[in-house]
Amino acid sequence: AQESRSFASVIEPWHRAHDANTTLRMLDEHEQRYPRGIMRLESRVLRADIYLAQAREREALVVLDGLSLTGIPRARELQTTRGELRIKFGRCADGKRDLNEVLVKGLADAQAKRAVQALSRCP
Repeated sequence: AQESRSFASVIEPWHRAHDANTTLRMLDEHEQRYPRGIMRLESRVLRADIYLAQAREREALVVLDGLSLTGIPRARELQTTRGELRIKFGRCADGKRDLNEVLVKGLADAQAKRAVQALSRCP
């Protein structure tokens, strides 16, 4: 319960005012307090989202690389983003693996279109 309350206080400045600096500082404190907590995945996804919103793509990729996306609600979206970033930063094989998995799960939505576009940039 304490961890959940802590995480709720962390996301408030982000959701209320998109205050990235405050949220990242609070996220650092939360992750230090609960390094193996039940909100660890949500914490990492929030960090990646903030980095992406700040155009800190390399840092977002480091976070996304460390996550298993299987079975989480935004898995396909995050896998698309991770695949795009991997390709952007010269990791075509890794990016292709992510994006081909996205395409296996659907061919006619926005994620699929992004995946096809990103795949076209890889030999």
